[in-house]
Amino acid sequence: MNTPKHKKHTHGFSLIEVMVVLAIIGILASIGWPIYQEQTRKNQRAEAVTMASMLRLEMERCASNNNGLYAINCPNLATAAVLPAITAKYDPTGTRGNIYNANIAVTPDGSGYTITIADIIGNDDDCQTFTLDNFGAKGFTQAPGHNSSVARCWGSN
Repeated sequence: MNTPKHKKHTHGFSLIEVMVVLAIIGILASIGWPIYQEQTRKNQRAEAVTMASMLRLEMERCASNNNGLYAINCPNLATAAVLPAITAKYDPTGTRGNIYNANIAVTPDGSGYTITIADIIGNDDDCQTFTLDNFGAKGFTQAPGHNSSVARCWGSN
């Protein structure tokens, strides 16, 4: 009795199939990468806004303990309370490093202050620095040639 010969089955992918898959991955990556970068910038802006708001609360707390004046030691007290909390929230493993540099300048007479949060990575040309003063006035700086707004930097845009 003759048994039919079975065709030899080969396993694997042809070169064309591999190239099609790589092309699809490339298209998806080219669409996804800018979206990922913008979302990262939004998250970093949210961190800067949170940092500035928390520093403002600490400065007001310090002023309430100093007869309404922002004492010379208020910035140190504020950053000592806020910066570890920000690190614990946004970088719990301690591997990311600092994204922002916080500075608080008190007026010479102690009646006011300005908080400046600067982007030390340099990847956000629309919102390079965030400023907040004792009156709650929000500000920002941007790279030349960019068109941003307070709502874009401080809001959820």
